[in-house]
Amino acid sequence: MDFNEFSYKLKKDITKMLEDRFPGCSLKKDYVKKLHGDSYNSLTVAPADGPIGMCLNVDMYFEMMYDGSSYEDVLKTAEAQTIWFLEAPPKIETPDFDSYENIKDKLFVEIISRARNEELLSGIPHTDFEDMSLIYRVKTDSGMQGLTSTYVTNEMLEEYGIDSRRLHEDALENAQILRPAEIINVLELLGSAGPDCEPVRRDGPDLYIVTMEGKTRGAAALFYPGILEQCAEIMDGSFYILPSSIHEMLIFPDRGDASAAGLKQMVTSVNNQAVDIFEQLTNSVYHYDSGSGIFESGEHYEARTA
Repeated sequence: MDFNEFSYKLKKDITKMLEDRFPGCSLKKDYVKKLHGDSYNSLTVAPADGPIGMCLNVDMYFEMMYDGSSYEDVLKTAEAQTIWFLEAPPKIETPDFDSYENIKDKLFVEIISRARNEELLSGIPHTDFEDMSLIYRVKTDSGMQGLTSTYVTNEMLEEYGIDSRRLHEDALENAQILRPAEIINVLELLGSAGPDCEPVRRDGPDLYIVTMEGKTRGAAALFYPGILEQCAEIMDGSFYILPSSIHEMLIFPDRGDASAAGLKQMVTSVNNQAVDIFEQLTNSVYHYDSGSGIFESGEHYEARTA
């Protein structure tokens, strides 16, 4: 059974189950676009009396069969997931998306790799910073732990009648309220690890973390208004930026003794050895010139000032 035959049969069998047990529910083929290329073919289950649906990962179920499970066992798993959702759906309160004013105070931003998310970026507004892209999200409230959200899409902008510049400005303004920036001294952070830890030497490098409150997907805080300038004050001048993950940026002063190539090699090595692929931002290194106010890649900075 190839993938097309599998997906057709799975849709047909789950549809029959829905007709028997949950009249009024719908099932349609879809394609879920995720960050870092982790997109997948899906079957979207929509309950008869609610706006929130659930996506069944058809690619994952097909892999189960490829790994040795029978079609019958895969079908039982998919049906069990569907039944669980429909009998006890999560309570999620979503904002009213009918107008821009209804979502404006729920906007925030996230920074992602442009190369790893080309397909997603084709359908959503974004602002590029070298090989990274700042994207815009709408916070949704739920009974689940953590921050749940959805992308702002090009279609939403067209429907609201606003341009990407206004979205960018409003999202950055609101993000500072919704998810405030944090600039953390790494040595102080290590020194506060606990009473049983060895004391941390205070003569180490001026290394700081830039993130957001909650420290989850917080690397975009670097691009909040005034943050680069604030970092320059802390660094007492220009500085390098290392994207340690999607959660945070590391910054340290430009003392004239670092090279973009050497730093990039270090970032690449750390990414390969210690950072989950889905949490990696880029292998690049960036520089902020406090004199000119220019944010750019380390390579571009060295070429510009050579």
